[in-house]
Amino acid sequence: MRCLDTCFFIDLLRKDDQAVKKAQELDEKDELLVTTQMNVYELFVGVYSSKGVDKEEQVRRIEQILDKTQVLDMTSEASKKSAQIAGNLISKGERIEIPDTITAGIILSKGIDIIVTRNKEHFERIDEIKVERY
Repeated sequence: MRCLDTCFFIDLLRKDDQAVKKAQELDEKDELLVTTQMNVYELFVGVYSSKGVDKEEQVRRIEQILDKTQVLDMTSEASKKSAQIAGNLISKGERIEIPDTITAGIILSKGIDIIVTRNKEHFERIDEIKVERY
């Protein structure tokens, strides 16, 4: 199982060649793909904060893509795992964005350790996660 990060969906919506190619590759593997409620939140914040776009059309396109993806919820176990990740990095003097720790905590609490993202640096400091770039 792989988790699809927010940037993957954004790139897919923008019809980025590398993201489209990766989506086709993942589709051929016929593997269950997941994302998190945090990623969904980030997608919709992007739509509603954008200027000069047809928001209704963008929402429809996001929902269409998400229909093919299982969305994982935040649980108490995921909250603890997210806090552990953030706390460990903070104690080392490293900074990580809260949404990234929440995404990581959710997927790790579900036994998923691969994230598909273009933003390797967002997740590479989390030892338990393997980053799959596109």
